[in-house]
Amino acid sequence: MNTISEIPLEEMLQDREASVAAIAYCKHALSLGVTRYGGPDHNESSVQECLDANVRIIATIDAELTRRGVQIVRMTEPPQ
Repeated sequence: MNTISEIPLEEMLQDREASVAAIAYCKHALSLGVTRYGGPDHNESSVQECLDANVRIIATIDAELTRRGVQIVRMTEPPQ
């Protein structure tokens, strides 16, 4: 397993983008009152836990990007 410092920049940016999208979906689901996702063939998961995990992922990625001297544009909401 690679440490975060070994992850290529392009891969890290893709992971960040995926987490931004996941946060948007989670916020939308929560706004509709959806608190769990999954189904009979999948383990149920908490929307809030997914949201929290993706927020932590972005914070970790952003810290590494800052360490590498990469400037990123931070948005409060992803583009629609």
